[in-house]
Formats: sequence, structure tokens, C-alpha cells
Amino acid sequence: MQIKLNKLVCIGFVLFLFLISAGICAADLVITPIEPKTISENERLNFNVTARDTENINATIRVEALNLPAGATFRPSTQNPDRYAFDWTPRNDSLGTRHVTFRATISGTNDSVSIIVPINVIGVDKTNLVQAIAAANGKIASVVPGNEINQYPQSAIDAFRAAISTAQGVADNTRATQTGVNNARSALATAEAAFDAARITSIDKSTLTTAIAEANAKASTATPGTGIGQYSQASIDTFRAAIAAAQTVANNGNATNAEVGQAVTSLRTAAATFDAARQAAPSSVTNLRETATGQSWIRWAWTNPNDADFNNVMVYLDGVLVTSTSSRNTSAYNATGLLEGSVHTIGIQTVDTAGNINPSIVTDQATTMTIDRAPPARVTGIKESNVGASWIHWTWTNPADPDFSEARIYIDGKLVTSTPNNDYNATGLSNGVEHTISIETVDTSGNINTEQVSDSATTLKLPVISNLEGKDIRTSSITLEWDASEDTATVHISQNGVLLANVTDSTYTHRDLTSSTTYNYTLVPYNQNGLHGEAVSISLTTSAASSGGGGGGGSSRKSSGGSSSTGSSSSGGGGGGGAGSVEDFVNVAAKDVDNEYLRMNQNVTYEFSREGNPIQEVSFYSLKNSGEITSTIEVLNNRSKLVSTNPEGLIYKHINIWVGKAGFATSENIRDARVEFIVNNSWIEEMEISAGDIKLQRYNGTAWEVLPTTLENNNTSYSIFEAQTPGFSPFAITAGKMLASANDGDMNLSNVEDIELEGTKAEKSRIWTYIMAFLLIGIIAVGYEYLKRQKN
Repeated sequence: MQIKLNKLVCIGFVLFLFLISAGICAADLVITPIEPKTISENERLNFNVTARDTENINATIRVEALNLPAGATFRPSTQNPDRYAFDWTPRNDSLGTRHVTFRATISGTNDSVSIIVPINVIGVDKTNLVQAIAAANGKIASVVPGNEINQYPQSAIDAFRAAISTAQGVADNTRATQTGVNNARSALATAEAAFDAARITSIDKSTLTTAIAEANAKASTATPGTGIGQYSQASIDTFRAAIAAAQTVANNGNATNAEVGQAVTSLRTAAATFDAARQAAPSSVTNLRETATGQSWIRWAWTNPNDADFNNVMVYLDGVLVTSTSSRNTSAYNATGLLEGSVHTIGIQTVDTAGNINPSIVTDQATTMTIDRAPPARVTGIKESNVGASWIHWTWTNPADPDFSEARIYIDGKLVTSTPNNDYNATGLSNGVEHTISIETVDTSGNINTEQVSDSATTLKLPVISNLEGKDIRTSSITLEWDASEDTATVHISQNGVLLANVTDSTYTHRDLTSSTTYNYTLVPYNQNGLHGEAVSISLTTSAASSGGGGGGGSSRKSSGGSSSTGSSSSGGGGGGGAGSVEDFVNVAAKDVDNEYLRMNQNVTYEFSREGNPIQEVSFYSLKNSGEITSTIEVLNNRSKLVSTNPEGLIYKHINIWVGKAGFATSENIRDARVEFIVNNSWIEEMEISAGDIKLQRYNGTAWEVLPTTLENNNTSYSIFEAQTPGFSPFAITAGKMLASANDGDMNLSNVEDIELEGTKAEKSRIWTYIMAFLLIGIIAVGYEYLKRQKN
């Protein structure tokens, strides 16, 4: 009995737990009720579907839509997981009632609940709109545009047609909503009402009546006559006839709008003609001004008025009538007999053909000239700003006088030039000599201040070499000896343009020479400041090897300030071919060659056109029948190896110019040599110089000389120059305000000289020597290996 009781207790406890669990898990799932929906086609329908568990707010609920219409969407809300959004815009193929079922299910269970929402889609009714469009088209088809009674303004017709077109667009739109159709019908009705109101029902004559009233008032106050402000009787009668014609139109009850408008226009034209007939004084002269003045006279000019009845002018001087011109074409007056430096006023009145005088006087004031007899002030602050061996550059401050014109420059008491500038560069001076500049000032009236302002300066003294000679001349060496001035610091010794040494002593021995060979030497002295003096040249010949014993012998010739001379003479006849290049290959940027046949007593011109070559022509006068001769241009990247120093100034291009072989281009064969070259204008602008600063410089074997250079022509791209040259050798196109060409007297342009190229040979390549050495070593190694294997 005890056992059965225990079993009953256990069974009861289990049932109790089951009932409790069942009570806990039971859910109450609901969907918020949704009313049936009615929507027109093409209009959007959207609403939310919300489901919840009233017993468990944390339950996860999924809602789905069954029988979802085509094109509709049903998506969960991103803000509320229990809310879903239904969205649908039905088209005309969706008319009728649709039943959409929404079912909510708790995740992980079979518990669910559903609701059905009827959606009734009704079609868009366009009947009223279509009928209104048809009626509007019928009305506008019969209207007449114009501004007469029962006509319509064109703007009203255009606006009504635009409203009809807009309404037709809505009627033709298959996606139009009922709201859009209703709005289109309302807008068309409004446009039609505005169109009806625009119909013209009467002619507006208010403008015409106003114009008639104004014309009558004007005519009633008009006074006939020929005086200022009066009218001729004919003009008054004509104006009154125009008023009467306008009044007739105003009184006509059947007058059209066009007739009224024409009447207004005609009356206004008649009023303007009547106003013009009013007698008035002529217009005043204009642009009265003095055109010239003298010590005792002033000339005035003016512009007469364009009035058709203008006759003449009355001229007053200082308030007194001096003349009345007899012609309408007179437009100037010359007042004479006036005092120097006096002020006078001219006044002019105009007169018409009826004798009416303009009371307004146009005036102008002018002063007779006063002679300037006072010279300008002197220049101040004169000083030398830079000094060279052959030039001195002076600067100063010109006076502040407004009429200052120029400064007259005297060098050592001699007038050399006049300049408006505040500087002068004296050139062609001797070295180590004191020179004095004196300056007078001149004004625009020609008054000269003869009180001179002076300054003295001394050109730099150049070192000098003298008594150059050869001593102890042997078969393989030559010793040079000379005397040098005390200011000589070093002497540059070169042989055929190639620098041999810089020495401080007065002797130099050149060794490792070839017997019976002539060597040309050039010595240039330099002082401590690097300033060089005049070059001195000498030609010496080594002793013959067959003489059997050392010392003595040899011939020598020396010269100063020019190119080297030798003891040998060139053979007669033509110069033949052309000069071979002595330049390193990498230094030659471009090479241009031209051949010409030289005949006696004829001008010869070599023309060059290769790109990158600034030399355009080389010309001279041929003295002999030399046959075909070649001229060669070498455009260099850097200065020639024949030259030891750069020329002064900015360097545009280094060039070698050769004519014939060495020794041909001399005064025995040619004369009057000239070089034509071009310089890019872009380089001139970049260097901030002018074309007048461009100079061609030539290396004469010892030093650079500035050649006479003139600007021949220019264009937008380049400038063309021509330079006279005493010979052919390395050249440089340069620029600089301080460069000065040698005077014709300082440079013998008729004595042509040639810079010889002997003694300079291109260095031979050793690459083949290395290749042959490697080949020989390879052959020996292969042979040795072969003999070694034969022994084994």
C-alpha cells in the first residue's frame, strides 16, 4: 500500500511538471489588422504589416506574403524586426481585386497566424480630359490672330495651344494617375478661361487722344516769325492740319486698331517736324584749342557746328571783338602782335543765316612762348667705373633739368660724341696712358653749359716682351731667350697654337725636336692680375742631323702682334682641296663644306645651309686663277684646341673657318674677306642684350681680336650679321656691351693671313694594339696546352 501511494505521488508530480511546461511554452501570436485597400492604377500603395507575440516579446517572428502581385515588394523593416513593408504601383493590367495573404510564424515552432487583405485596383478615368481637349482644339481652330475687335493676340493663342499640348501629353500617358488627369483637366480649364478673356472687344484710343491734346497745346502757344523761339507760318499750318487728321480718326467709331496706331505715329512725326522748325541760335563751336605758339603770336583752331543754317563766327581776343569770319568754312584764327610770355583768351560766338547769334561764348586761354636762354646744370659724380688696357668706362649723373637733352663728351680735349646716356666707354686707347674726359651739357633749346666737368684715369699697363731670339739651337732642341718688363709675372709659350709652358724666367728650352724642322713660337706676357700684353712670335729651325755635331745654326724670323711667320714660302698656283680637321671628334658639333672655282679678279661666295651652322656665307675677292678650292666650316661644342684662352664677352658659338689648304688664304691669293652669320633672336633676348652688342672675334694665332661687325638684316627668328676678317682660323660669335671692334686703321683687312695647323695631330687609338696583344697571348696559351698534351 505504501508502494502504490509513492507511485501515485510520482505520477502526479510528472503531470504537474508537464502542465507547467505546456503553460510556459504556449504563445499568443497576432498580426495587426489591416483594412481593405482601394487604389487607382499608376498610383503607389504602401503599408506596413506588423506581427507580435503577446506572451513573449523576445520571440523571433517571420512574416511572409502569399499571392504577392507582380511588381509588388514585401521587405522587412530595418528599424523594427517585427514590421514588414508592402509596396506596389499597379498598372492598367492589374485592374480588379487582389487578395494578398500575410502569414506570421514564430521561428523554431509551427505556430503561425494569417490575415487576408483585399486590394481593389480601379482604372484611371480620362473621359472628361479627352472631351475638354477636343473642345479646346475646336475653339482654337477658328480664332483669328490680330489686334482688331473679336481677334486674339498671338501670345494668347500660343499660350492656349501650349496648355492643350500639355493636357494631351497627360491623356496619352499610360502611366498617368487619376490625380494627374484631374489636375490636367483643371489646368486646361484655367487656360481656356484666360484665352477667352484675351479676345479683343474694343479699340484703345487713349494714346491718340493724349497725343492730340499735347499737339493742340503746343500749336496754341506757337508764335509766327523769324526770331529765336518763333515758327514760320507754313510750319504752324502744316502742324494744325496733322492735328485735324488725327482728330478725324479719334472721332470715327469704326476705326481699326491699325488706323488708330497710324494716326498716333503720323501726329508724333508732325510734332517732331514742328519742333525742328522752331527758330534757334546755331550750336557753339567745339574742340577750341591752340595749335601753335610763338614769341608774339598764337594760332587757335576749332570745329564749326553742323547746323544747316550756320553762317559764320565772331572772334573775341581778351574780350574785344577782333573779327567776324566771312565764311562758314573758316575754322582757325592767328592772333599776332602779342608780347613774349603773355597770356591771352580767345572767345567765339556762332551766327546763323538769319543773323541769330548764339549768346554762349566758347573760350580758350594760351600763352606766347618765352625763349629759353638758360643752359642746363652740369653733370655730377663723374668717375671711371672700369678700366682696361685699351679702354676706360666712365659714368656720371645727368642733371635733373626737365629740358636736359644730351651730354657732349670730350676725350683729351677733343669732342668725340654726344649722348643722352649717363655713361661712355672710350676705346682704342694706349695702355698705361692717362686720359681725361670732359663733359658739357645741352638742353632741348640748344643752350650749352660750357663749364666742363672732368675726370682723369689711366689705362692698365700691359707687360712687354722684347729682344726675343733663339739661342743654342741644336738638332733636337731650341732655347728661347727674351727681355721682359718688370710687371711681367709669367710668359705663356705656345707652338702653332698649342701651349707648351708657362714660365717665370726669361728663357725656355724646347726639347725632343726633329732636325732641320722649322718651329713657330708665340710668347704672350701676363702680369699678376692676369692681364696679357702683346704677343711676340718667332720662327726657328733646328740644326741638320748631318752636320755632325751639336750647337748653333738654324734660322729665325720674329714678329709682334700678329700670327707666326716661317722661313719657308708657299708654292705658286692653286691652294688645292681643303684643310683637314685638327679638332677632337667629340668637339665637332657640325661640319659644312662648299667648293667654288676661283678665277682671277672675281668675287667668290661660299654658301652654307647645314642645320646647326650659324655661318651662312664666306666671301672674298680672288686675285689668282686658283682652280677649285674648298671652304670648310666646323661648328664646335667648345673652343678650338688651337686656342688657349676664351674671348671676352658672352659666347654664342665657337667655329673654325678654313679656305683651301694651310697657307692658301693669304693676301697673295685673296682680299676683302667677309663672313656672314646668324644669331637666334631668342638667345639675344635671353642674354638681355641688343643686336648691336653682337661681335665676331677671330683668334689670330696669339690672341683674340674683335672684328668690325654690322647688322645686315633680321626677322622674327634670327638676326643676320656681316664681319670683315683679315684671315681664316678659329672664330667665336660673342656679345657684350664692353666689346669694341678694332678700327680700320688698327686692323689691316686687305692683308689676308692664314693660321697654319702644322704640329697638331689627332691622337691614334690604341685599341688595336690591345686586341693584337690578347690574340697573341691566346695563341701562345693554346700552343702550350697542345704541346703539354702531346708529351703526356
